Amino acid sequence: MPEIQDLIHPADLIRTKSVEYFRQKAEDYFARFPHPDKQLGKPFSDPKEMPRSLHHLGQLFAGLKLGKAQRVLDFGAGTCWLSRFLNQLGCTTVAVDVSLTALELGRRLFREYPIVGKLLDEPRFVLSDGRTIPLDDESVDRIVCFDALHHVPNQAEVLKELRRVLKTGGIAGFAEPGRYHSQSSGAQFEMANYGLLENDMILEDIWQNAKDAGFTNMKVAPVLSSDSFLEPADYRDLIEKRTVPDRLIESLIVGSGSASIFFLLKGPTAHDSRVPFGLSYRMAIKPDEYVFQTNRPVKISCHIQNTGAAVWIHRTPWGIGNVKIGGHLYDARKNLLNFDFFRSYFSHDIRPGETVSREIELTFEKHEVFYVGVDLVSESVAWFEQLGNRSKMVKLIPE
Repeated sequence: MPEIQDLIHPADLIRTKSVEYFRQKAEDYFARFPHPDKQLGKPFSDPKEMPRSLHHLGQLFAGLKLGKAQRVLDFGAGTCWLSRFLNQLGCTTVAVDVSLTALELGRRLFREYPIVGKLLDEPRFVLSDGRTIPLDDESVDRIVCFDALHHVPNQAEVLKELRRVLKTGGIAGFAEPGRYHSQSSGAQFEMANYGLLENDMILEDIWQNAKDAGFTNMKVAPVLSSDSFLEPADYRDLIEKRTVPDRLIESLIVGSGSASIFFLLKGPTAHDSRVPFGLSYRMAIKPDEYVFQTNRPVKISCHIQNTGAAVWIHRTPWGIGNVKIGGHLYDARKNLLNFDFFRSYFSHDIRPGETVSREIELTFEKHEVFYVGVDLVSESVAWFEQLGNRSKMVKLIPE
């Protein structure tokens, strides 16, 4: 690292250079790679950085509470490797960057290394001027920013844009370096050789700018350093006695000092059935035994209350997250015969606290005793029973 007096200070660069200057430096950076395999292979192209990246990425995804079919803005996308991960997860993406070359590399990444399975929708690649994001108001469900905000010289201006395009109830998640990042050898190297901005992440300042932009809350995830290992005895004491070893505290201090993983909220987080959070119900089926005639429909009355925090959407693009009444068919000994025995649709979205009554019709071809396990399913997301709910078992007796 250079001597203290020789350090490049990001504040000096921000004061003397324009947004357009840094935008051009970003373009020059990506345009200089004749063989951009390392950039396209992120986060697996650097054995040293890979564990850190995956650790931070896991914390970032957990805090974002991502769900399939959500529209995610990948801000400062670079070569769009994170957009590719998000599409593999089942999201749709808008990759935004100030470098046209980076976005073209992103197109190449999707073309040469397609995801497993089919894309829900074609990913979008959007060039930004560094000041504005050319998207409509409230047009994305989530925003993800991985190691990009610290390159932005006009953070207050950009945070206003991010807040504008994020839907009310949405989350913007960031994984960035720490509050002394600019003093590191790597940061000084990047600023000296490529003219990139390697700013310190002072969360108090970011939160003030975020509040001024209209965000309503900020949450910060503590970070353990990548070498946070314990001896078996210390691990046992941590679990059984809740005794925290000094080395774990030190790891938390070091890790949180070198990384900043935080989330900006636009109002209370809005959950819906595309995400496996907040999905629960109370169901009543009376009686729990019915007599049926073969090949004649038997009607079963269900009364269901949404006791969770998520809206049950009855119709979504691509069918993902549609909530339906569903059931599994069992024989007289409760051996599974047909896991997807039936589906029954709701006619409208069911909000938290709402109670609905539905009559389902089932037909049986054989003259024998059956059981039907009645549950709810959010299509392509989860059966509610998988999330801790208890299905109702109904006995069907032939006449």
